[in-house]
Amino acid sequence: DMAACNYDAAAEQNDGSCTYPPAGFDCEGNCAAGYTELTIEMTDTWGDGWVSTYSPTLVIDGQTFVMSAGSVETVTSCFDMTSCLQVSTLLGNYASETGFKIFNGEELLIEGAVTCVECMNAGEEIIVGSIGDGCVTACCNEAATNYNADADICDESLCEFDLVQGCTDMAACNYDAAAEQND
Repeated sequence: DMAACNYDAAAEQNDGSCTYPPAGFDCEGNCAAGYTELTIEMTDTWGDGWVSTYSPTLVIDGQTFVMSAGSVETVTSCFDMTSCLQVSTLLGNYASETGFKIFNGEELLIEGAVTCVECMNAGEEIIVGSIGDGCVTACCNEAATNYNADADICDESLCEFDLVQGCTDMAACNYDAAAEQND
């Protein structure tokens, strides 16, 4: 197979030994054409890494990252930034100690940390957000006239409403007499 890293033009028969680079990489370990190298900085406030029975895990477009030891670990990987990449965390033991930042060069694309361990279960996936040029940023409020069910990134400041939004419960502390629709 000419696409294999160990292609041998002199070979007369495929012996099943072909090797291929991981997705996003070329055979030399560099980012493949059309892919961008991102830097992932993982942190642990306790200083013992993310390794435990249920290790917290960072997931970027299906690629998983676990901090092996220490307070800070930086890795790089290649991604197709013309698409929209979902960034999530799989919760684990001591998840409140973990944090991450993802950079494209010097530009901070997204950062996250788990801060509410009591309200989550180990192994639960929490979607942090999306990165990439292919992401659609739009209104995700179903009551809005410009609601976009296909939005990857929700931005409520983009929402438009026919009715004035607010709290319509007169017993509530934040009751708004001008509100026409409960938000």
